Amino acid sequence: MKSFKSILTLFVVICSCAMLLSCFSTTSSEIKEPSDKSGQIESADTNSEKVSFSETQNSSANNLYFFTVAGPEKVELNEPFWCDATLTCIQNVENAIVKMKIPAGLEYIESLPRATHTNNYLYWKFINLSQNETKKIKIKYIPKAKRVIKVCGRAQMTAKDCFTTTVTKPVISIQKNGPETAILGDVIPYTILVKNNGDGVARNVVIKDNIPSGLEHSSKKKEIIAKIGVLAPGEEKNIKINLKTIVRGKHCNKVRVDTSNAGTSEDTACTTVLLQDVHISKTGTKQQFLNKKAEYAIVVKNPADVTLHNVIVKDTIPSETTLLSSAPQGKVEGKTIVWNLTKLDPGKSKTFNITLTSAKAGTHVNYADVQTREGLRRKTSAKTLWKGFAALLIEVIDTADPLLIGDQGKYIIKVSNQGTANDTNIKITAVLPNEITPLTAKGATSATISSDGRTVTFAPCPSLAPKQTLTYEINVKAKSLGDARIKVLLKSDLIKTPVTEEESTHVY
Repeated sequence: MKSFKSILTLFVVICSCAMLLSCFSTTSSEIKEPSDKSGQIESADTNSEKVSFSETQNSSANNLYFFTVAGPEKVELNEPFWCDATLTCIQNVENAIVKMKIPAGLEYIESLPRATHTNNYLYWKFINLSQNETKKIKIKYIPKAKRVIKVCGRAQMTAKDCFTTTVTKPVISIQKNGPETAILGDVIPYTILVKNNGDGVARNVVIKDNIPSGLEHSSKKKEIIAKIGVLAPGEEKNIKINLKTIVRGKHCNKVRVDTSNAGTSEDTACTTVLLQDVHISKTGTKQQFLNKKAEYAIVVKNPADVTLHNVIVKDTIPSETTLLSSAPQGKVEGKTIVWNLTKLDPGKSKTFNITLTSAKAGTHVNYADVQTREGLRRKTSAKTLWKGFAALLIEVIDTADPLLIGDQGKYIIKVSNQGTANDTNIKITAVLPNEITPLTAKGATSATISSDGRTVTFAPCPSLAPKQTLTYEINVKAKSLGDARIKVLLKSDLIKTPVTEEESTHVY
């Protein structure tokens, strides 16, 4: 439709550049007659006698404008008079020129608006005239000759028509936002904002998000593509992408938007992935005898990049043990010791010590754990083999002292385990003096009397538990005077070097 209008306008311009001519005639006379006709114009000379006269006009028209020239039918010689030229536009025009030749017999005085006076011609130029706009020109002449004078005017102009169009331009932008820091292993949200900042429509909008190696999308894809299509002026789209942190360090996520008519735009969001962790370890006495002390050290360390808060350390001691002390002193809740730390900075550690004892043999496991406000929790343990220690006590008693030669007596041998662990392979050997002769022997194990009558050997006892006692008896006969001393030797797997116990008996 616009092209048709432009062709039509061009046609009008071509067809309307011809000059139109409009004239009127007037008769110069020496007779002054007032007229009753309408359209009377007074003489511009206020000193002359006022004269009325009739008006005549002629007009010309085309499809651009109407042009008329009008003046009085009769005027008096040497008396000024006014005439009019009227230009009315049918449509918009430009460079309109009105041209009037000063006829012979008339003298030009002035005009409103003022004309350009060149070579006996009067010119008026109007640069732009709007549709239905009218321009009136008033010209003042003085007749200098008595005759019929024809006054003519010509108008020419160029047709003008316009239309307005606005040139628009889409401007695409993209912005990616995400957290500056994140914890390793967390899933973190990113937002992509694509916007048309221009005043034209952005077309074929496509977003490409490149996933760095330190982050991971649930699809496992390394490039996420989102086709937006069309974005109106000022329109924006938000896209959310969740990525999991899989590698410690700084990772930059680059996103790009392409269009078919609005160019491209890029943005980068960088996130530093931090390690958040806590370590706990516990070391202590590997083996200890019952009722002795076992010491333990619990070390809590922050090996990561961020400060930990509200660190709670708990140590649960075995039910078979007894707490003797803790340093720093913790809060005791039954079999649990609790320590609280307000915070633990990166690279820092804290050591907690406890001392235990146990009266019960066995491997007892001591558990410790740490937890933080950030939701971290770690556990550790240390075990101690608590074992008893065998402590054998040997006693030798003579039931009759002194003895007459020929009298019989008895030696009682007792082996007691006063310790806290079994002893094994307990061996008893009795060496008798010359003044006494063994008759019989018995006890916890079988006995053998040597051929020379000097030694009684009892078979080994496989095991002797704590608080248990082995009893042996040797029946003897006194045979000669003297201070007879019996020696009893005790050996076991624990007692490698024999323990000797003596008992004195007087024979008289």
